[in-house]
Amino acid sequence: MVLLIDSTILIVTLLIFVLTWSVLSTQLLNFVESFFTNSINLGVWLLAISFIIAFVIYISYFVFFEPLWFGQTSSKRFAEIRVVRDDGILIRLQQATLPTYLMLNNNS
Repeated sequence: MVLLIDSTILIVTLLIFVLTWSVLSTQLLNFVESFFTNSINLGVWLLAISFIIAFVIYISYFVFFEPLWFGQTSSKRFAEIRVVRDDGILIRLQQATLPTYLMLNNNS
């Protein structure tokens, strides 16, 4: 249940980003093409930047929400569970980064 809510939030966030980015990058490409004749590389750069930003959004959801919201993402807050260390202390940024990295490697 918690993973489903987190995945839904991430998908909606990424869709909003993709729609916004596509509108802005199209406008930027049209603007630049009116001044320069060789703007083919700009489209490739904008695509690369969009992939980097999407990756940062995906990673930062888990890495930053858990330490900042006392061990909870929004779905964990809904389910009233939190991530803590073995000794019961709330996790910090270092402890939130490793499970996210392992989750990325496990999905690929």
